Amino acid sequence: QDVMDLPDDVLSQLSTKIIFAQRIATAKGESALKALTRSFPKTQDLDLLETFKALAPGVAIVTTLDESGKQTKPEKVKMFAPASTMKVVDYKTLRQETDSILLAKYAKGKDRKEKKPESVIRKPILYVAQTYEKTQKQRPETENRKLNTGPGIMDAIFKFILKLVDFLIKLFSKIINAILIRPAKKFTKWMFRKPIRIIYVLILLLILYALFVNWQMIQGFLDNLKIS
Repeated sequence: QDVMDLPDDVLSQLSTKIIFAQRIATAKGESALKALTRSFPKTQDLDLLETFKALAPGVAIVTTLDESGKQTKPEKVKMFAPASTMKVVDYKTLRQETDSILLAKYAKGKDRKEKKPESVIRKPILYVAQTYEKTQKQRPETENRKLNTGPGIMDAIFKFILKLVDFLIKLFSKIINAILIRPAKKFTKWMFRKPIRIIYVLILLLILYALFVNWQMIQGFLDNLKIS
């Protein structure tokens, strides 16, 4: 453990501190250790700066909060090593160390064994396969032949009609795109490049509309010119 392991922002927020021996090798570490000792409540029983340097293995300086929320006086405490194991806890030990109330509510019976996922999955699959084989054997030969025959003539005709309809739809869409949509897009881009072109197009449309509405009068006027 090194005094430089934790930043000051973290150390200042700790309520319970368990600090083991500090091995100081640099001047920067010495100044950091002095700052650490100042974060403890003042006490005349321990010289924290020298105590941190001389602590034996397994011995730490401990301080925590009392009932009123104040930091307690730092004490030299010998820490016991954790009595734990990385092995899987056996069933007997688990029942002995568990609270009896929780055990009565959540524990399963001792003789009850949970099924493995493999057995849960394999049995239905095996059952389905066996039943399928039985039904296949019980089918008459004529029915099996019908099932084993490939797609019929009607299926082939239906697929051909679907492909033909799909081809015609794609062809019709390409023709519409080439005749109407692309020229309309090009004309729109050409017209909006210069605003004056929009005015020209509107005037042309008005002229065409006037000719269409007054076409009978114009035709009569042309006939009078021919007679004269």
